Amino acid sequence: MFNAIPATTLFLAIACLSGVAETVVEEADLQQENGCFFMMAEQEFPVDSISVLLVHNDNGAVSVEGWDEARAVVRAERSVKAESDGIPFIGGKCLDEEEARELLGKIKVAIEMNGKKLEATGKTNNRGLNSHNPQVKFTIYLPKHIASTVNVGNGKVVCSNLQAPASIAIGNGAIQAERLGGALHADVGNGEIQLTDVSGDMDLSTGNGAIRGENLAGNASAKTGNGKIDMKFGKLAAAPNIHCKTNIGEVALGLPSGQSFNVDMASDLGKVECGYPLARTESTGKTHIKGTAGTGGGEVVLRTDIGKVSLEQQ
Repeated sequence: MFNAIPATTLFLAIACLSGVAETVVEEADLQQENGCFFMMAEQEFPVDSISVLLVHNDNGAVSVEGWDEARAVVRAERSVKAESDGIPFIGGKCLDEEEARELLGKIKVAIEMNGKKLEATGKTNNRGLNSHNPQVKFTIYLPKHIASTVNVGNGKVVCSNLQAPASIAIGNGAIQAERLGGALHADVGNGEIQLTDVSGDMDLSTGNGAIRGENLAGNASAKTGNGKIDMKFGKLAAAPNIHCKTNIGEVALGLPSGQSFNVDMASDLGKVECGYPLARTESTGKTHIKGTAGTGGGEVVLRTDIGKVSLEQQ
């Protein structure tokens, strides 16, 4: 349970379609829960005014979920830790209500229409806030056909139930994507990518972190500097194009039976195993297998510098 604290009214500025006039949205009362002070606000937009969603958040989670309603809803929650990272008697500080309001006021949130673009921005890079872990959490619902671009400095992104293209970039955090029908671009500096029921083409990369997927379809490029790539496809295109590469880690790919493709699998330091039936094999060995499944067409390329490479029939 949270404790509601009598509020002084805070506002978010929401720019109208013209970019000139403004309306204001009253936030909920200041609340305290699980060691944090937070305030929430919500804004709604008609679907015919939106062509794309753009989100930029310095620190905090973002959730984007598609739905069948003819409107988009953006909820923003600003929060700070009640107790700073330092121990109180050697430099740490516990906030009272007035101090919490002051710090929350330094977290900048903008939810606005810029032409046909719905933009949600959270800025927490303020020197006086850092010891209290300032965050903005965005929860967004929008029609499934609207494309989205999400950029987060630090925090998890969950994207689900969309049929339009989605682009997600995170410096530090995880990406979870499920039930997507459009093309997906996902890039993480440090963290994992987890996919479920993604049928569009995928462009995936992490600097440090695994890439995992279940019940995938479409073409895919998956790259990581350090981490396992484990992807299982329920369906393939007529001439599939799948490239998986990790510098350090295992590559494991599962494909449905009865498919046709050319395959090239190699590990510089590790074994290679192919459990998929090949009609023709050009090269076999402990570290390299090259051949053709069915009548060929397209290409499946699996590479690692250090680790095992495997291809299995689902």
